Amino acid sequence: MPLGKKQLSDLKIGIIGAGHLGLTMVQVFFKSFLSPDNLLIAYKGNANTERIIADLGLTDSVVPVEELCTAADIVFIFIRPQSFIDFKITTIGADTLFVSGMAGVPLTSLEEVFGENVCRIMTSGPDTIRQNKAMAAIYPFNETVNRIITASGFEPTILNEEQEMHYFTVGFCLPAALVLAKKLGIDVEITPIDIKPAYAIIRHIYVWAKGVVPEFSSDKEADDYVHKMATPGGITEAILINLEKSKDLLQAVEAGVERSMAISDGFVS
Repeated sequence: MPLGKKQLSDLKIGIIGAGHLGLTMVQVFFKSFLSPDNLLIAYKGNANTERIIADLGLTDSVVPVEELCTAADIVFIFIRPQSFIDFKITTIGADTLFVSGMAGVPLTSLEEVFGENVCRIMTSGPDTIRQNKAMAAIYPFNETVNRIITASGFEPTILNEEQEMHYFTVGFCLPAALVLAKKLGIDVEITPIDIKPAYAIIRHIYVWAKGVVPEFSSDKEADDYVHKMATPGGITEAILINLEKSKDLLQAVEAGVERSMAISDGFVS
């Protein structure tokens, strides 16, 4: 049966990557449409990751990545972009759709590994997903991916061009930036005149970001929130480092866009 004709509950979903985002997506899929019998997970984790997998009762869903890429209808990839540089796969399902949640990795690079049946998504962070305040960008449009994202409680946006993915990626880093800015006493008010025309998307997400930052009971809790969102070498980290140096949110946004583009350029031969 063609993928688009299947009920969501009948889809076999594969997840590559069992970090904060990957496991949060698993949990929200379970609440929305997915049964444990239709889940496959592949990851390179440590003992702590194995413990979390066991605590969630997902041990039986863990399979080798080759098996996952052959057996699943849809494979979501939630690994660090840096880890994709050395990612290898020799066998994939004839009709398997691969959906990348990796910041900065362009479609051309995905197609080299997975073939033409690929698309990209970018989601806001795990906290917003758990709060049912999440957003997601999709490029290019895929009906089944849109159905999954919508059923899982995200507010979806279908992008017109891949370049816009950089702006959504930076926008979804803003909650962490706003928390750090408050700690540093930095003015974070952005007016429309401040934003470049190309960054109109970021302005829209900035308004959303102000509404999803949680209340914290301690400085440590706020620091932990920021730390969990910033991966080494990533876009959020670039924004936070620049924010501490420049004390200017717009400059930090620029640094985030530049980092996202640099990651993407690193995959173009």
